[in-house]
Amino acid sequence: MKTIFSVLFVLFTTLPSEATMELKLPSKGSTDQMQRPVILINRFTTPDGKQDPFIEGQVAEYKRLDGLVKGSLSVKLHKSTDGKTVVNYARFASEQDYHNWVTSDLFKDHVSRIKHLVVKSEPALFEVVYEKEEGKK
Repeated sequence: MKTIFSVLFVLFTTLPSEATMELKLPSKGSTDQMQRPVILINRFTTPDGKQDPFIEGQVAEYKRLDGLVKGSLSVKLHKSTDGKTVVNYARFASEQDYHNWVTSDLFKDHVSRIKHLVVKSEPALFEVVYEKEEGKK
């Protein structure tokens, strides 16, 4: 299966530290692809010393947005050992639901709340092609 990754747009904003945050959004797939479940994997790079504050802010946002994002099925947040990188793994019921989310005013508000804790955001949409869970064959 094909991995979907192209840039819809790039948003540059100046952060208080004068760093530049780059926000990329994957583009829409075909009509058939738009109805299938997708996984968002978003790699965030945080400024030095800001990994934990970013995680705290992101978790607070997950709680604030719980039940408000149509088609959002689950989310996992992963912290790297380098102290700078955080990976968000989110499942959406469809690519259309994901695109509705990232073009919503709610998403713009969400970004405004965390952007000061992000240097770079690298999202991509994926389809699951294989999964193995312990104890299942």
